[in-house]
Amino acid sequence: MKKEVKNRTSNLLNTTIERALVIRDKNRPLQDLIFLYTILAMVLFTGLGAGINVIIESSPSITYSNYVILSVMIVFYLLARNAKLIKYVRWIFITVAGPTIVYVWILTEGSAGPSMIFIHGLISLLVFMLVGKELYVTVGLMILIAISCYGIEYFYPEIFHHYANDEQRTIDSLSVVILIFILEIPILIFARNALYMQRNKAIEESDIKTSIMANLSHEIRTPMNAIIGFADLMSEKGIDEADRENYLKIVKQNSRSLMNLLDNVISSAKLDSGTAKVFYAKSNANDIMQLSCDTLKSIAINSKIKLLTKPIEEKYAGIEVDENLLFQILLNLGYNAIKFTQEGSVSFALSKEDEYLQFSVSDTGAGIPEDKKENLFERFTQLNQEVNMIPTNGAGLGLSISKRLTELLQGEIWFTSQENEGSTFFIKIPIKPRK
Repeated sequence: MKKEVKNRTSNLLNTTIERALVIRDKNRPLQDLIFLYTILAMVLFTGLGAGINVIIESSPSITYSNYVILSVMIVFYLLARNAKLIKYVRWIFITVAGPTIVYVWILTEGSAGPSMIFIHGLISLLVFMLVGKELYVTVGLMILIAISCYGIEYFYPEIFHHYANDEQRTIDSLSVVILIFILEIPILIFARNALYMQRNKAIEESDIKTSIMANLSHEIRTPMNAIIGFADLMSEKGIDEADRENYLKIVKQNSRSLMNLLDNVISSAKLDSGTAKVFYAKSNANDIMQLSCDTLKSIAINSKIKLLTKPIEEKYAGIEVDENLLFQILLNLGYNAIKFTQEGSVSFALSKEDEYLQFSVSDTGAGIPEDKKENLFERFTQLNQEVNMIPTNGAGLGLSISKRLTELLQGEIWFTSQENEGSTFFIKIPIKPRK
């Protein structure tokens, strides 16, 4: 019990920190994340600096300046959390940084104080986190600021504030060095690790995509060859009507398989590019489930599989949802169930739970091995089983897309499975979309 409470507390703490640092928003560019962490580091930097200045009894002007900078940094951080505003916040930050550096330079005894260490740390972060026009403008601005600071110190030394004693200067300089070590270096380490992870992931996905594209070529050719071949047979004169009907069923079966594959590839591309949209409309969940089952009958027509449905009472079947996306999810789950079931049944069921409708797709097929369960919803994951499975391969996109589409519909997806006994996939969709 104690261990469980400790784990929950740790998870809650981690979640709170992640939300505060925007770590969970994985769609944000690395450049934005580094900028956010830099601003957050400066909030901590100036806050601790203000405390140290109080302890060492620095002049009120320095202490009040820290409070002003701290307030400005907090405002910058809160605004930068908004993805639409962060570009403008960066430009404002770059503009404000110039006069602020000059002001801090004057307040902390110029080149004799800790300002140069602070400026070097800030410049290194700015250069690291900016790209393109922002980088060039910042580098040019920093060169002008450095020249201006030394020029002001040389021509107007009387305007500079001086520390009361060497002890204050040493403590202030040491505090800046320590804060840079504990704040700036972790940010740079995070950025470096993130870049390495993105690079390795890109290489890995590139290799997988190359393999998948080769497989897709085969997946497209197989049904196309069947469609063309049996269409040619159907066009021959004197063909038996029963044979013609059978050939037509095979053409339809392969057409459905090909359409399902192409739909998944298109959906994957839309989801990756962020252009996938949801068009909500009042619908009947029983009708969508039945249409999915009827569509799959043409795929399972020559197999020993029974397709079954267990609808909900009509008074509970109403749902506000994107019919096309829900249909594609159920079609993917049903298609997978058929692929991994040699004989038996594939069953669709629908039930109501509070403000949600829960769909389930069950099969009596091969089941999922334990070592495959953890990454089952990852892209390009394939089971490649041969026992109790119809010999047909896939592109490894179906379940991944089903999960992403379910989340797009504000729902959840999960499964239970026993190897050699079968699997059941569940999806839970809100009856009315949350605003």
